[in-house]
Amino acid sequence: MQTPPDGALTYTIVLHFDTLDHLRAWLESDVRQQLLTQVEPHLAQPGEVEIRPGLDFWLSVPGQRRAAPHRQFLLALSVIFPLSLLVPAALNPIIALAPQANVLLVRAFASSVAIVGLMTYIIMPRYTRRVAGWLYGLTPRSGRT
Repeated sequence: MQTPPDGALTYTIVLHFDTLDHLRAWLESDVRQQLLTQVEPHLAQPGEVEIRPGLDFWLSVPGQRRAAPHRQFLLALSVIFPLSLLVPAALNPIIALAPQANVLLVRAFASSVAIVGLMTYIIMPRYTRRVAGWLYGLTPRSGRT
């Protein structure tokens, strides 16, 4: 759950599903409908559902302007490329301690886990805030382009 910024009342809950079919099954499920029925009396307004596939969950905030695809690409590339060089190099000494782990598949998996973890929990939340003006095409004078 993402708490709202100071003064705002809108909370954001992010759910991840492995397939769009599983997401749709949850959205249409009886269990979800029962839970919504229980919580609705406590809401100021009905909830909204936004479906964001792919990298969009890193690059846009619900209810706000979406980043242009070419800017999303450049932003992700600017993080993934250096990580794809640095993370394997950093993991090599650790993997060398366990010779049985020095298999391409194990090294690639370990690197992927580290890169995705760094991207999701550490780098992208901070990086997207720092470059939000460029990412979302905002100008200092008018607020938006």
